[in-house]
Amino acid sequence: MGTSRRTTTDTILNAIAAVIIATCVIGWATILVLGNFVREAGPPVHATPTETTGPEPTAIVWVATVRQCADGWPSPSIGRRGACSHHGGVITIYQSSPGALRTFCPPAGHPDTLERARQLLTLDNTVDCDFGQTPAPQPTRSDNWAVTAPE
Repeated sequence: MGTSRRTTTDTILNAIAAVIIATCVIGWATILVLGNFVREAGPPVHATPTETTGPEPTAIVWVATVRQCADGWPSPSIGRRGACSHHGGVITIYQSSPGALRTFCPPAGHPDTLERARQLLTLDNTVDCDFGQTPAPQPTRSDNWAVTAPE
């Protein structure tokens, strides 16, 4: 009878061990399968949320393409003293790369990004100067006598 009891106990212990091992294997398989679905569906658990700002702005380079008189007069004396003195002075036309946009602004007023240049695009297809977001203050009637040119 002692042998029979030991065999029954061994059989029960073997069955319990097999159930525990099977449960562990099924558990790990479930974690692996579900983990792959979760990983493919969203960010990892350890990721910190960040703000989405959209694509990076496109930097542009402005290249001097044409120098001419301000009124459009094609003077052969540009580059010499007094050139275009009766035509409003010499202006430089700059073209953007990329974008092929044009501006008459001095280099300090060139927009830095293609997106900002497109915001400043006028009806005549030129880009306005970009000297910041705030417009220059307008003089009032009482202080007209003290108006000076902006620096």
